[in-house]
Amino acid sequence: DRAASLDGDADRIVFHYWNKDAEWRLLDGDKISALIVSFVHDQLAQLALDPPLSFAAVQTAYANGAAATFVRGLGVPVAIAKTGVKFLHHVALDYDIAAYFEANGHGTLLFSDVATNALLAAKASAQAENNAAAAL
Repeated sequence: DRAASLDGDADRIVFHYWNKDAEWRLLDGDKISALIVSFVHDQLAQLALDPPLSFAAVQTAYANGAAATFVRGLGVPVAIAKTGVKFLHHVALDYDIAAYFEANGHGTLLFSDVATNALLAAKASAQAENNAAAAL
């Protein structure tokens, strides 16, 4: 079983599940961020955009060290910000795409206008190629 929990005003999320041994496991913000970064990293690698988009995980000094090690192992930089979403967000603005989550579940995946335009252009190009191939 898998579940998500929100706080009272729905600005924080954590995911949790029971493993095969019926043990409860929590995916806090650091783990959620690592999963998001892994997914986005894979998608960007498949797109191979030219020029590539800048992408980073943004964490605080209180973040889980294992999450930072995992993200760096993917080849994704980890930027450090002061504690607090407002500081994380400010550092995230330095990148085309940035993921940030505090351990408590406050966080987001942020796309700049440059990233949004590049991704929409890649989608349009792929659709045009599919249409051209279908017309053959």
